[in-house]
Order: sequence, then structure tokens, then C-alpha cells
Amino acid sequence: LSCLAVRVNGYSATSLPLTNVFPEALTGCNLLVTPDFVDFQFAVGGSAQFSMPLPNTPAFAGLVLHQQVVPFELDASLAIVEITATNAVALTLGTF
Repeated sequence: LSCLAVRVNGYSATSLPLTNVFPEALTGCNLLVTPDFVDFQFAVGGSAQFSMPLPNTPAFAGLVLHQQVVPFELDASLAIVEITATNAVALTLGTF
């Protein structure tokens, strides 16, 4: 089995049951981030790593970004077997 990791980045939080969109999604898995921009990566050895460069610009100070990963488990023919979701994280730029 393979896994396509979909990173969802957004400016807001939401709560959408993935079963409303994908019948392969497990019950209780929700999309917790508005999909303002997404990117994809195949997991290698069971893990996927994402990076996001952030500009060192005072205009972005205080901007809140939300992020979540939605893994799509695929079979040998790349058909979707199962969809789950991680927890979401929020980052406020310029603070820690």
C-alpha cells in the first residue's frame, strides 16, 4: 500500500466530516482547516515531510495559519482504500 499525504493550509478553522465528501473516509475524521491552499506528497517509509517558507516581513506579524494533513491510503492500482486525518495545528506568525 502507498500513501498520498495531502497538506491542507488555511486561514480559518472549520469542521467538515470527511465522510460527507469521501466514502472511503473513516467515521470521526474531520477536515479541521479551510482548504485555502493544499499540496501533495507521497509518503516514503510511512512518513511525509512538508516545509513552508515564511517571509520575515512585519506585515505578516500576527497572521494565524492553520494546517492539517489528510492521508489517502492507496492500493497497488492507486485506488483509494482509506482516508484519515491528523489533528490541526495553528501558528501565529511573529509570536511564540
